[in-house]
Amino acid sequence: MSLFSFFKKKQPQTPQKKALPDLPALNAWGIFFQQGNFNLYSRFAGNLPGESSNMIYLKSYPELPQLERLQYADWLYIAFNGVFLQRWDVADGSLTSLLFVDIEAVSVKEVKTNVQSNNWSAYMQGEALVFTFNGDAKEVVTVTAADLK
Repeated sequence: MSLFSFFKKKQPQTPQKKALPDLPALNAWGIFFQQGNFNLYSRFAGNLPGESSNMIYLKSYPELPQLERLQYADWLYIAFNGVFLQRWDVADGSLTSLLFVDIEAVSVKEVKTNVQSNNWSAYMQGEALVFTFNGDAKEVVTVTAADLK
């Protein structure tokens, strides 16, 4: 290799063209929950370092506008002919709300707001569903089917 070839102007390279169908669908909606004629679709919204849960956006069919344009954890619990969701009320997940989506009535109900944690667990105890919120002040909420009417 001569000194002249080292300083020689490089020829511009033309980038390879990629067909759009070959690119990954970064913002594609996928099925998050489906039962009967009700569908919940999710789209990745981000994640926080050190958190085991991703943030997602939701939309539904039939439409429930009150679910859209908000962030949720990729967590759900199916019970009482519906689905429970964790809505993130602040971006870091430190303030959350428990929502119930009634798939028969196609409606949304806030069950518990101002939860100071995104670390939740749920289990059935007899006819009741028990939620445990493991924040600074551990909270327990019991929900029955009658509470959701």
